[in-house]
Amino acid sequence: MNISNVNTKHRIVLQGKYNAGIYVCRECHNDMLNNILCLCLGFAELSGVTVIIHECDKCFTKFYYHADETSYQQFLDWIGFGWNKFYTKKGNRRKIE
Repeated sequence: MNISNVNTKHRIVLQGKYNAGIYVCRECHNDMLNNILCLCLGFAELSGVTVIIHECDKCFTKFYYHADETSYQQFLDWIGFGWNKFYTKKGNRRKIE
């Protein structure tokens, strides 16, 4: 997936560490399988590869893994349903205090 296919509202600076486990936090081992797209911060580019960045809802550790068109479309769907913690239904960043 090319980062140019990601809306600029959803692009962020690379944060965290690579996580091969994808759905399990590398720090606290929290299993986020059922709500992983609720916790998506956005997308970034790393050495020409697009990655999706998440934040653990238990320990707030940030991590990323490789993204593809399907993960971006699912992310957009979850935003549309109002299920993402960091974005409004219109796709704008929420103000989180």
